[in-house]
Amino acid sequence: MEGRTVLQLMSKVEHNLVSNIPVLGWLQGRCLPLMIAVLGLLIIYPIFEVDGTSPALSMRLLFSAVPIIAVFTVSTHRWTMVTAFVLVGLIIALEWGPELGDGRVMEAARSVAAIVFYVFCTFAIIRSVFIHHDTLKDHPVYGGITAYLMMGLSFSMMYRFVFFLNGDAFVAHPDIHGHDHVITWSDFIYFSFITLTTVGYGDVIPSSNFTRGLAVLESIAGVLYVAVLIAQLVIDRRLSGDCGGDVSPEE
Repeated sequence: MEGRTVLQLMSKVEHNLVSNIPVLGWLQGRCLPLMIAVLGLLIIYPIFEVDGTSPALSMRLLFSAVPIIAVFTVSTHRWTMVTAFVLVGLIIALEWGPELGDGRVMEAARSVAAIVFYVFCTFAIIRSVFIHHDTLKDHPVYGGITAYLMMGLSFSMMYRFVFFLNGDAFVAHPDIHGHDHVITWSDFIYFSFITLTTVGYGDVIPSSNFTRGLAVLESIAGVLYVAVLIAQLVIDRRLSGDCGGDVSPEE
């Protein structure tokens, strides 16, 4: 109860601060800072990829900043706050801490921790958008877009982890793929969002049954999520009476 009271008090103080300062009105959506950070990551990361395999120091900092922002976005209850802090602490420790033992084991640990964290945050944000509760309900547009972006990042990390375990899980098209046909980390981000939006250019191809199944699952999730989100926005608009009152209940 004390934890929930503290969270409600923080939310109330934040709301009053934003309401009293017009310049900060655009920050009323909890997910907006995270949405901007993820968009920045998606746009900038491929440009600064070093040797096609590892990011520059500035990109590692940006990639670490996204989980930190996500912690404050999803910390609407004690259990989400504690879980998010534990996971992001593990991610930062694995990313910036000393290498312990086999490098492949450390890389696998980083991947698993990142997958769990991003899937958890995606679930928490989707829950905040679709569940009507004062301590959970977020701005539906900001939250909906952020959850969609986080979903794409989550799948990209899954693809990368599968490729790490099995180098034949993906192949690059010999005629249209760049990077000397070497599949890089930015390729998985690219492939994930191309699959999520059901575009599919064919330059990166899943070649194992598991990765094909994962791609099918992401495609279905991307289509259904957009449909359900639009329906939710329409329902919210009708229930809030923002339609201008042109249609009466009797009609």
